[in-house]
Amino acid sequence: MEAVALLRQMLRPLADYSGIEQTWIARDGGTTSVQTIKGDTFGKVIRRYQSPAYLSGDVMLTGPNRYAYYRASTNTLTAAPPAGATEDERDKQIVNGIRQQIFIARRTGNESVAGINATIVLVTPTNPQQQGYAKFWIDPSTHIKLKVEIANAPNSKISSSELSNLTVGAAANVLPSDFQMAQFNRGTSARPMDEVKRERVSTIQDAAARLAFRPLLPGNVPQGFRLQMVQILDGPKRVGLFLRYSDGVAFFTLTEHRVRPGMRPGSKNADGPAHWFTPLADYDVDTVYRGHLPLQQEQAVRDSLRPLP
Repeated sequence: MEAVALLRQMLRPLADYSGIEQTWIARDGGTTSVQTIKGDTFGKVIRRYQSPAYLSGDVMLTGPNRYAYYRASTNTLTAAPPAGATEDERDKQIVNGIRQQIFIARRTGNESVAGINATIVLVTPTNPQQQGYAKFWIDPSTHIKLKVEIANAPNSKISSSELSNLTVGAAANVLPSDFQMAQFNRGTSARPMDEVKRERVSTIQDAAARLAFRPLLPGNVPQGFRLQMVQILDGPKRVGLFLRYSDGVAFFTLTEHRVRPGMRPGSKNADGPAHWFTPLADYDVDTVYRGHLPLQQEQAVRDSLRPLP
């Protein structure tokens, strides 16, 4: 019960805090970012990115009923949470999964993180046939999440984050203004994606009936992953498809649109998501992948994309 209680308390720690956060994701064989971080006792967190260069100056605000992402390179603001969910939503889903007996949590020991003797809580699927885990290092006194590691089946690590230079309490200088949306509204422009309307549908077949292209489905997804969400994306210029796959802890998403034929396969911005182009009849399908799958699993998803019969 101590492990479960710590996870619940982690969502709203007992003290404000600030520090440096280093995050690693499996994308592109491994990508690391460094950001300053501030968090409060209500679960709000703001991150200001320092590196890599293409993220420098970016700011992300998350928390209960709160999301904003400021992209410094384009001076644009996204105020709609990504459909794949944010880190705080992931943590809530894990806690809810324990309540629903999808996962089990247990304390596995202690380890020093940011100078604190953190309690390690390991969350694994209740089904012994399913792999993957979420591991949290939590300050038992303040309930601050000091470190987190996420892995999917077959226990392949897909992301990790760790705090350092931690300051707690009044010395952290955490102010209400740190989490106000108004700070992002000075001369920024809204991204076009904010205008997209999302409608959840029951099946991929229901979505296909309303699309001007044949949707693609991966025939090879990592063990334990299932199609969790299907959405129709109704934008000002085109209608697309959103698919979310999850094993309960980790997830990846595929966003599909019809585009003109002949676009360069494998086109990808250094600071953006992967684009996979698949030729079908007299058009191509542009599939945008977002997620932290290890490179081998990402390639398996890409290479197995096939049109719905």
